[in-house]
Amino acid sequence: MKKLPYTIDVFRVLFSFFLLGAVLLAGCACGAAPLSLTDSTAPSGGTYGKRVALAYVTSWSKGLPDPTYLTHINYAFGHVNATFNGIDISNPDKLKGIVALKARFPELKVCLSIGGWGSGGFSEMAARRSSRDSFATDCADVIEAYRLDGIDIDWEYPTSSSAKISSSPEDKDNFTLLMKAIRRAIGQHKLLTLASSAGAGYIDFKSIAGAIDFVNIMAYDMSGAPKHHSGLFRSSLSARLTADEAVRRHVKAGIAPEKLVLGIPFYGHGRKPLPGYIDYKKIIALKGYRHHWDDSAKAPYLTDDTGKVLLNYENPASITLKCEYIIRHRLLGAMFWEYDGDAPDGVLRKTVFEGLGLRLLTGDNKPALTDKELAPAFSVLAFFTADYDPAHISFAHEANQWLTAAGHQFHFRYDSTKNWALLNDSNYMKRYQVVLFLDNAPPAFVREGFETYMIRGGGFIGFHVSAFNDQQHIWDWYYNELLGCGRFNGNTWRPMRAILKVDAPGHPVSRLLPPLFESAPNEWYRWERNLRTNPDIEVLISIDSSSFPLGTGPKLFEIWHHGDYPVVWTNKKYHMLYVNMGHNDLDYEHKYGPGNGTLSHTFSSEPECRLLLNALFWLGAGSDLPDLPIHPDERIRSY
Repeated sequence: MKKLPYTIDVFRVLFSFFLLGAVLLAGCACGAAPLSLTDSTAPSGGTYGKRVALAYVTSWSKGLPDPTYLTHINYAFGHVNATFNGIDISNPDKLKGIVALKARFPELKVCLSIGGWGSGGFSEMAARRSSRDSFATDCADVIEAYRLDGIDIDWEYPTSSSAKISSSPEDKDNFTLLMKAIRRAIGQHKLLTLASSAGAGYIDFKSIAGAIDFVNIMAYDMSGAPKHHSGLFRSSLSARLTADEAVRRHVKAGIAPEKLVLGIPFYGHGRKPLPGYIDYKKIIALKGYRHHWDDSAKAPYLTDDTGKVLLNYENPASITLKCEYIIRHRLLGAMFWEYDGDAPDGVLRKTVFEGLGLRLLTGDNKPALTDKELAPAFSVLAFFTADYDPAHISFAHEANQWLTAAGHQFHFRYDSTKNWALLNDSNYMKRYQVVLFLDNAPPAFVREGFETYMIRGGGFIGFHVSAFNDQQHIWDWYYNELLGCGRFNGNTWRPMRAILKVDAPGHPVSRLLPPLFESAPNEWYRWERNLRTNPDIEVLISIDSSSFPLGTGPKLFEIWHHGDYPVVWTNKKYHMLYVNMGHNDLDYEHKYGPGNGTLSHTFSSEPECRLLLNALFWLGAGSDLPDLPIHPDERIRSY
């Protein structure tokens, strides 16, 4: 937590402090055994057995928070007054407004957090019994005057002047005396909590364990880009501490797991050209950067096109995993700094709340989640044949496997079938918002059914061979009107990677894609008709000229040296997309075994995976893909 809105200079001070090693200490490996309980004493404040979803809400943020997905609010900040014997509250009217929310949310707990980065006076106040007792009495008076549920102490940090505040070697002992004095003053039925550095330093936790209700671990700011500042587990991008190690250090220091609340940042740390501190709501609006997922650290990060790590942060996927960690290790809950950094739709605080297994209640104590909200965002039905051309068969099986996993992660339903006759069952097809053709076009007897599905507003994505046609007037509506490409007119060989360029960066399908990206190996098609001249067709992605020559032959016409080759496009009259990718590279020459083993995978390309998921959400839900990590196919990527 910080006293003032973050600036790059403040971040540099904090970051330098961490690099000096005053907080960050080496910890256990991420694969360590589950934590053991060391203290079974229930918190006196009555929170034992109820998980905590706590937001820090600042005095300088605009408006009042929505407590729907919160159990606790810590108001930031109060400060030790100039005479070291009481409390000054920043923007007290806002604190009153937050407390007033309890009329609609009676279970909400509101505490005043005293301190923050750069907030001084603690050392002087805690040094003498008279000023400690006076301060503790003022804590009780403030609780009564503002109808608060407790006090949170955020002294950053006893015995340290790194935040340019006074300190003393006696601060550690005096902190213990202060916390016990506050407990005596406020009684046993009000909350007394504290914010702790990730390294569990500065405080004698064993001496205060009986006086406090829980500890908010500031498991963030543990480094800056290119290292993770809040990674859950250790990876090559970790600094000297991880969130898991921070928890273990607090348990070792004497705090039982059920009194620990794991801190989660709603912001990231960047380096030029990005700012040193950036809220999540601004991160999701960034364009021109590549999104990555560190599966060891369980954390996302951004790079530029060269692979340089520019930003580390948290997103719904990493927060979900932290919530699973909290439940698995029997911690009390999660807190986050800070409420105003969330996206406008509140996706991060919703993820914390639901990830902790908390049940959403309305003011009438009725469940607010409806069956509709719990249902999949949309449903997809993929048709495939998988009976000719081993490269197409390989792709179809890979697509089914990858899309099934993606459906679980992104909460859409994915079904696949070889029964093309289902296209004629209009009632059955109403269940699905999007249809995929993985490795073929529909047979003649279901073409009318598919036309009806599309005319009625169904969504469609066709891959690679679904547009293959070397004969005239087979199905004019499909090849000429819907796809707009006409007949097949040649291809490259053998399957090769290409550099693809985004022609329509503002389209939902192109969202968050870099201007240029490398594809997975593919056999590339060209067409009879010029898609650029068709007013109904919008080309979204095409082959960049830097790809030429494209293909290796052996036939010379299978090697392209120039030209315009669209590979992804949509027809503006329909809800559709065609994607030329869908042909894996195989061991055609049997160099690596007796059969046609797969040498590459279409879904090994993160941009292509993101493109497809963008398209599914655009067609299926009419919305943008959630900001979650894209997991490419981790099998063989090239030969």
